[in-house]
Amino acid sequence: MDNQFIFKYSWETLPISWVKKMERSEHGNRSDTNTDYLFQLLCFLKFHTYTRVQVLIDICGVDYPSRK
Repeated sequence: MDNQFIFKYSWETLPISWVKKMERSEHGNRSDTNTDYLFQLLCFLKFHTYTRVQVLIDICGVDYPSRK
């Protein structure tokens, strides 16, 4: 399956609360999520019948020490 299909299918299928933003480019897809849903999102992308993502390049995080 091509990158465009995976992007479109994921966007239509994922629960809205799991994904804040999704971007598609010629090099891959980018999904922004909350830490509460990171594991669920990764499991969906890895194990769902129509996505089956094989390569995950980066997981990035941001820490705001001044926030409580």
